[in-house]
Amino acid sequence: MGACINSILNQETNFNYEIIIINDGSVDNTQNEVERFSVHKNITIISQKNKGISASRNKGLEVARGSYIMFVDSDDLLSNNAIEPLLKKAFEKNIDIVQGNNNYVYKGKDKVLEKPLSKNSLEVDLRENPEFILKIKGFPWGRVYSRRLWEDVEFPVGFDYEDTVIQFIIFRKADTYCYINQVVYEYTVGMNSISRKLQGSNKSLDTFYIVLHLID
Repeated sequence: MGACINSILNQETNFNYEIIIINDGSVDNTQNEVERFSVHKNITIISQKNKGISASRNKGLEVARGSYIMFVDSDDLLSNNAIEPLLKKAFEKNIDIVQGNNNYVYKGKDKVLEKPLSKNSLEVDLRENPEFILKIKGFPWGRVYSRRLWEDVEFPVGFDYEDTVIQFIIFRKADTYCYINQVVYEYTVGMNSISRKLQGSNKSLDTFYIVLHLID
């Protein structure tokens, strides 16, 4: 947790940004660990009973004040220069979603760079090219979203594969999308990750029920 927060605090950027930390019912030393960051004026710490990752993200969306939203999971890191290029591109052309590239970090192994979506910066008008949405992965991290996209939208609570809401709702509310071929996110791949635990599990069927839920 501490390394994750420090990776955000240590960003060199001309933009003002806030960090909202959601402590979702931890039973270890997490609360004490995050409390030491309370001296920073741009950090808000919220503790709640364990409600799951969807409820935590929804709480963050509820209190966020920025023009753009970014999600960072506690076991991941922002790359050294992440916020500046993403927000610079977003504000320059009023783009709804700006995404960077990411590394996959395997414990005890070398980093693996995600295959870039494009070698160069790529801008797409999603209104004219809605089929392009099928090329964008639906994970929440590694990009900034215009705040307006999350108006009246929440992550579905009580389901796994909650990220489906991004692919089916958020991308389709967006008018413009931009990709920059620059590493902005370090994603930790662990044997205990939710995605690995779901492989072969009946909970994998949640993705089907979420699609029905989103259609409704």
